[in-house]
Amino acid sequence: GGTVARAKSEQAEVIEAAGDKKIIFSCRSGKRAADIYQYFTGSTEHEAFCMSASILGWKDAGLPTEKGSAAA
Repeated sequence: GGTVARAKSEQAEVIEAAGDKKIIFSCRSGKRAADIYQYFTGSTEHEAFCMSASILGWKDAGLPTEKGSAAA
């Protein structure tokens, strides 16, 4: 899909921006994040994680969130 295609084209930028930090993929429902995570971890050694319950599950569990700028 388009989301994975975009991830492929921007992978180097994501890794560079992350530096030595871990990358966590999340999205509203969890589907897009899981697809990108699968591609990413299959094509790089950079440490990455995927939120299994999505950002909605995180919020429903009462866990903290912060609003910030969205990735372009």
